[in-house]
Amino acid sequence: MGFLRPRVIASLGLNSAINIPVVYDGETIGTINLLHEEFFYEEKHVEIAKKFAPLLIPAFLEARRAGGARA
Repeated sequence: MGFLRPRVIASLGLNSAINIPVVYDGETIGTINLLHEEFFYEEKHVEIAKKFAPLLIPAFLEARRAGGARA
């Protein structure tokens, strides 16, 4: 899908973000990136998002294996 430029993100009213690294064997292999309206996220949302990072390890490793992600 690519990425959204900062101006586009702001124009959509997405001024709040959570970015969580997905770490495997001491290496960051991807990230979880969540956007929402300004002031939406609280620390409780960060804690919830962190719980999903380990679940994404197999998907990121498979994408790397298949050539979909290069360092």
